[in-house]
Amino acid sequence: VLCFDKTGTLTEEGLDVKGVLPCVNGAFAGGGFLNKDSEYSQDLVRLMASCHALSRIDGEIVGDEVDLKMFELSGWKLVNSEQSDKAVLQVSDRDGNLVNVLRALDFKSDLAR
Repeated sequence: VLCFDKTGTLTEEGLDVKGVLPCVNGAFAGGGFLNKDSEYSQDLVRLMASCHALSRIDGEIVGDEVDLKMFELSGWKLVNSEQSDKAVLQVSDRDGNLVNVLRALDFKSDLAR
């Protein structure tokens, strides 16, 4: 679930991520938002690092601003997928551990996905 506060959209340009509120067993977890200074569960960080439609063009990461902010919050790096013959995208954590994205589904409004 993504929640947005539209305050400031006329006076400020850009988007910032306040944090992530995890869901555990169908309910929001207590303890408030996880932010860039929080300790994240490894599964949540891998999810934020790999579930997006970002790509690299001329050395710059480009894509939807929500995806970009979520990826930046993960602290991971976008890696060239040329290193793998099966991955459409690879991301790497601070220690160099890779996650391979094997398939990406673009949003299609007529399919509602």
